[in-house]
Amino acid sequence: MDNPGYSHPAVVSMLGGILYLHPDLCTARPPERWLEEQSQKILEWPYQSFRRHRRRLCLLLPCARYQRYPSLACPGHFDLDPVVMKCLAERLRKEAKFFKKRCDAVMLAFPVGGDSNEPVVMPDVRRVASLMHSALALFEDPSPDTSLKPPPPHIPSSGGSELQKVESRCPACILAVVGGRDGILISLRACMLAREKLGMSPSHLLSLVSAWMERRTYSAQLIARSNNLAALFERFWPLFQPALAAGSSVETACAAACLRG
Repeated sequence: MDNPGYSHPAVVSMLGGILYLHPDLCTARPPERWLEEQSQKILEWPYQSFRRHRRRLCLLLPCARYQRYPSLACPGHFDLDPVVMKCLAERLRKEAKFFKKRCDAVMLAFPVGGDSNEPVVMPDVRRVASLMHSALALFEDPSPDTSLKPPPPHIPSSGGSELQKVESRCPACILAVVGGRDGILISLRACMLAREKLGMSPSHLLSLVSAWMERRTYSAQLIARSNNLAALFERFWPLFQPALAAGSSVETACAAACLRG
């Protein structure tokens, strides 16, 4: 492959904005009141150790809200770029591993009393564990099997805001749209643009994310950055695709792309 003017480490670094959602990009402040209320509950947790990580947990709340629908029967979910979904799942697994260690430490720190070594599972620890399991279940069972439970009812197109329409579908759609941070909007739009240019099925979320981005006063700059990332993604996708298709992690795919380049 001809060198397009970028060193391969630099390309991998730039594509990191697309292929891997950094935790700073996942701590958006969505304007919807229901999510703000949920976030406030986390702020009120009594343990400083959990309060320090409350912004990360805000990412999981939309998942927990729809844990009634583990089959992910929403058709909108399957229009999301699979690379984005893979990255979200990896992010959640890393958070789950971190909080499992934290929960174990808290349980051991609060014995029943006396000489007993029996740990006590604190209520807030149970809540954290429940959030983690609910979030991971959504990404580990992407089967379209509708026999398990029906998807949430869709809001008619004639009423409700665009965000409400997405809320009515599935947590994956919510994660894709409620981002108040510019970075996640740029990355998601770039993924969807590149997906279409590469001949993959178009995503119905592209216009939604673009409309969300256009609300910014500096939307032209954001769109330009997103277009540049989409062009990079399109150009270097042949390097990443084989490793990702084989089930490799994003980090392994990046390393394989460097070797192949």
